Amino acid sequence: SERNRARYKGRRPVLGGMGRVSRAEWDEMAESDRTTQQELYEKYAPMIYRRCLRFLRSKEEAQDATSEVFMRLMENWDGIVDKEKAAHWIHRAATNYCIGVWRLRKSRATDVDDKIEENPAHAEDDMEHMIMVQDMVRKIMFPWNAVVREIVVYTYWDGYTQDEIASFTGIAPSTIRKYLTRFRKKAERILKEKPEGRHGR
Repeated sequence: SERNRARYKGRRPVLGGMGRVSRAEWDEMAESDRTTQQELYEKYAPMIYRRCLRFLRSKEEAQDATSEVFMRLMENWDGIVDKEKAAHWIHRAATNYCIGVWRLRKSRATDVDDKIEENPAHAEDDMEHMIMVQDMVRKIMFPWNAVVREIVVYTYWDGYTQDEIASFTGIAPSTIRKYLTRFRKKAERILKEKPEGRHGR
């Protein structure tokens, strides 16, 4: 929205510390590159934040993810040959980052018992729900390669049309339709399966 976009208007992409793009490096960039990155940030940061928020369901984590994505954009700028495809690079980086967060959360699932002890009134239901959702998303999304996952996210998270996705990715609309059809059929089969273990009590 215009209001969300205005929040990022004029902001410089977040600069990092050790091992990151420094203020001096930012200032030394060609003016055209700085301008292009600034425009990309102002245009896409609100959209990337919303995408990460849908994935992560945490405002703080979504803000961190958005900053991280644009830091990675600056770090990898010279390696992005087709600057016109930078928007697609940004979206893909956001998806990959959020999937990485999911995997990290899953690896921490062994901490559930500790959290239940800290807050027994609510923690058990909250953690059980989180694990169920993560397991379901993993089963649906992870079997697919990065191209299909990105098309799915563009379609169901971001609400882009197939023609818009084709313009971002360079993939033919007919191929996009084929991928989505296969994805929907497999997802429907998975969703019809009975959850294992946790609801048998």
